[in-house]
Amino acid sequence: MLFQGHNALHGAYWHDQFGKRRSHGCVNLAPLDARWLFEWVSPALPAGWTGYLPADLERSVVVHVRDSSLPPDQAFFQERPIGPPDPEEEKRRQEEADERRAEAAAAAAEAVPAAAAAG
Repeated sequence: MLFQGHNALHGAYWHDQFGKRRSHGCVNLAPLDARWLFEWVSPALPAGWTGYLPADLERSVVVHVRDSSLPPDQAFFQERPIGPPDPEEEKRRQEEADERRAEAAAAAAEAVPAAAAAG
């Protein structure tokens, strides 16, 4: 369930460290808790549907995320605008990630011949 930019409430089957920071903004939930929340929030979805983007995001579910590592007067804050991510911003972020991956792959490819020559 999106609640801020690309941040969402979602199930996380890959860890059990709930309550500790494990994301850059998403709220990880145990799978059963995620299912309960998904079924509790309106609207009820038809069979086979996995998501819904309301036409008016200002009237969608309100989520308050508390950062317990901050003092109480700073624990709640809104970093990103309400609603889906900006397509241009997401494109820019994807291009940056692709560039980082290409640089890492090139560095790894250079390291393989050097390791083979040393071995």
